[in-house]
Amino acid sequence: MKICLITNTLVSYNPRLLKEADTLHENGHDVRVISVSNNSERAEADEKLALSRTWKWEKLDFLPEKLFGRLRWLISGIRVKLFLQLSKLSLSFNNAELAFCRYLPETLITVLKEPADLYIAHNLQSLPVAAKAAKATNGLLGFDVEDFHIGEDSSITFNPHEQKLKEYIIGKYIIDCDYLSTTSEAMAQALIQEFNIPYPTVLYNVFPLAYSTGLLPPKSRTIASTSREYYTAYWFSQFIHLDRGIQDFIRAMPLLSKRVELHLRGMLIPDVRDAILDLARQLGVEDTIFFHPLIYAEDLVGDAAQYDFGLALEQPVSKNRLITVTNKLFVYLLAGNAIIATKTPGQQEILEKLPGVGIQYDFGDFADLARQINNHFLTGDILNMRQKSWEAGQSKYNWDREQKNLLDTVNAFTVENVI
Repeated sequence: MKICLITNTLVSYNPRLLKEADTLHENGHDVRVISVSNNSERAEADEKLALSRTWKWEKLDFLPEKLFGRLRWLISGIRVKLFLQLSKLSLSFNNAELAFCRYLPETLITVLKEPADLYIAHNLQSLPVAAKAAKATNGLLGFDVEDFHIGEDSSITFNPHEQKLKEYIIGKYIIDCDYLSTTSEAMAQALIQEFNIPYPTVLYNVFPLAYSTGLLPPKSRTIASTSREYYTAYWFSQFIHLDRGIQDFIRAMPLLSKRVELHLRGMLIPDVRDAILDLARQLGVEDTIFFHPLIYAEDLVGDAAQYDFGLALEQPVSKNRLITVTNKLFVYLLAGNAIIATKTPGQQEILEKLPGVGIQYDFGDFADLARQINNHFLTGDILNMRQKSWEAGQSKYNWDREQKNLLDTVNAFTVENVI
């Protein structure tokens, strides 16, 4: 099949799209990726990825530093402001789409230059693009629902009109999808309940086994020795924010029986750094907090393997955070980290199947978190937990195995087309 994958941002921000493109291409499909280049700091990451890929890739230039990109950026910004006002009068006549999907016209023109058999949108802003292209070319429509879009905002980020736009767009187009995928069974159930759709394909946010190439099992690593006087905890994301549970761990640190260092990786603004260090300073653990810059997704597993604990501390700030399973858990499994996680439905979906890989605690209960770390990690059990985590990642929770779900779904369309 000719398959077009569409995203309204950089591919380096979307590891799910990257994995799907690689897998579909490697299994004989004619893959074309359409993305938007709108961040100069991360554009270099996309250029690096492009050098190692042989599927077709077209990047729309919206970089403000370049003349053509700046012009596109300004035009798209003016257009969004205009249609935001029009959408307050009526969501119809494509007002909602043009208000919410900044790059819609330019992306659609590019997509339609080469008609495809299947168009897969990889975020909500790309869904109208894929739907319009599928309709224009009599193609199939797919949508990877990575987030529960109508429940993804916290009380701080919630915007009533933007919420109306999201509800309108996903409600309008999701029923036309021939193929849906999502991140967890809990997310799939929520989508079915909300939109009365067929059961989506669940594709966990796992990574290829190749990302762990060269790593030894934890029991063979000297770094996992229980004779050390201190341990290390690891948390990563694209951005370090204050609503991701980091404070829970910091509040638990003074209650631990041994020194534990906290290593945070991701982009960081000064206000967030100051808030984290102020809390650590109040609790007397400032010297145990370390910040690290963002790295490429393919380097995360090797990076995480240097540490003892992997932190997945999702908080109840939105329904989306509760029902998804972020890529953190699966990085930690491939890396062989003992896992510390909050009891969200999404994370429990995985961890209840993997007894002995780590601990779970209720949001905000840092006293229980500290008690469990002292009882299970700092008494020698950590090495066994790390080994079980590694074994789960190597045997089950990896893209080499998970990709079969994607291929079975897409190949079913291929068979139908042949018939």
